[in-house]
Amino acid sequence: ARGGWWIPSGRPILLEDGESAGQARERFYTPVAYADQFGEIIRVRYAGDTWMVLNEVENPFGETVTIEAFDPFTLQPTVLRDINGNLSAAVYDETGMTKAQAVMGKGDEADRIDGIAAGSSEDEDELVRRFFRATEWDEVESLAKTLLGGASERYVADYDAWTREGKPARSATIRRERHFKEAPDSPIQIAISYSNGLGNIILSKNQAEPDPQDPARTVRWIGNGRTVVNN
Repeated sequence: ARGGWWIPSGRPILLEDGESAGQARERFYTPVAYADQFGEIIRVRYAGDTWMVLNEVENPFGETVTIEAFDPFTLQPTVLRDINGNLSAAVYDETGMTKAQAVMGKGDEADRIDGIAAGSSEDEDELVRRFFRATEWDEVESLAKTLLGGASERYVADYDAWTREGKPARSATIRRERHFKEAPDSPIQIAISYSNGLGNIILSKNQAEPDPQDPARTVRWIGNGRTVVNN
């Protein structure tokens, strides 16, 4: 509209100062920086000379986030160093889905992820199935802590539950309440979601506060209600 305001998007920058179009063509026109809608420049650098894998991102203030380690199988970073020098790590399965994450501080200050292997194994898959089948909280908690290890968060899923048991596909997030360095046997929080055949979530539940009227009941759940689809 006449006299109206426009909101621009950011834009990629293909040339460093003094470079020619031929140099951009040699790196397949891979951006060397990005300009946001306010004109601030965010610079990116790549590992090696392949121009495929990001190695570092620098914000307009000169602060950098660096990829310390990279998984060539999933093409995703496994260790990041943020602008304050703190490290975070991740482990992936064969499909590139995140299995676990750990916040590590400056190194060995918080959580750790070295006990969780990339990919999957039959033993680990069976442990996940036992976790979802468990009905007593003591067993659920024990299996969850085994799966979590020293990580900050662990993500598990059983997508074959319907084929194997006639039950909905399910996934869970397991989080520790305190860092592994401080409390290896930290209390945990568990959230579970159930999906239908279309991949839509039909029910989610999270841990709730213990019942003050029933101290023996160590865990309660809050569900979001169940979705029933007639199709």
